[in-house]
Amino acid sequence: MKLGVISDTHGDYINVKKAFDEIFYDADTIIHAGDILNHGPRNPIPDGYNPVKLADLLNNQPVPVHFAKGNCDSDVDTLMINNFIQAPYLFLVFEGIKIVVTHGDKNLDYLMELADNHADILITGHTHNYTIDKVNKFILLNPGSTSIPKNHPNGNCATIDIENSVISIYDITKNEIIAESKF
Repeated sequence: MKLGVISDTHGDYINVKKAFDEIFYDADTIIHAGDILNHGPRNPIPDGYNPVKLADLLNNQPVPVHFAKGNCDSDVDTLMINNFIQAPYLFLVFEGIKIVVTHGDKNLDYLMELADNHADILITGHTHNYTIDKVNKFILLNPGSTSIPKNHPNGNCATIDIENSVISIYDITKNEIIAESKF
């Protein structure tokens, strides 16, 4: 089973479409860790900004798409997505691998404590910095941002290959793995 993981898309249609077509093409499900359509008042408008097309892309995926609500996700944004995005947290299980998802801007210390006892992977967003870190008993994964990355020149996303126990972070523009870890 392969999971596609994105966060902080901020209305960026172009990089998300490229990630779906070239990296997530064989994913069994997609996980979005929040900040879906709105660019937010402190962020520049991304080059590929088209929230209507992004909503259509997300709504028409052939696989399930799971969303955690981010700090830039407004009630109006939730009307554009045909899936539930009101919850700031998700708890998902795939082939016995327990995953907690949050945007990460609130209660992260509590969630890290929770994950240490109840999850294999904690997925966050918010910082726009990609990371894969082993923290006590779990992996902390932030896929970075597709639209406004802070620690890499190009947009990022991640995959979780459950069968091979590998998490990979990609440079979307180059379709190259830039970080990888076993779990």
